[in-house]
Amino acid sequence: MRGKNKEARKEYALERTEVSNQRTPEEQLQLLDQKFGKGQGATRERLKLDMKIRGVYPTPIEEKKVEEEKAEVVVEQLEEQSVEDQDTESQYNKKGNK
Repeated sequence: MRGKNKEARKEYALERTEVSNQRTPEEQLQLLDQKFGKGQGATRERLKLDMKIRGVYPTPIEEKKVEEEKAEVVVEQLEEQSVEDQDTESQYNKKGNK
């Protein structure tokens, strides 16, 4: 019984998020003002919305691109490290230190 309640809350939260994502940041701020009063409550959400409006907050698509770029850099670094390790191991083995 408890699992159903948790699943229902999770589903409801996803629905609210989808509806919220359909609004512009300006519309979302207006809704928060109506709900809590001008500039009151939901401080973090207001900050995120303000950053989106000013164009300094990445969209989910931009965030994904940044994460993918970071992952590519890490993979490149690991590949470089692997080559360096293999070279070091080869040099070590050539010296007769097997």
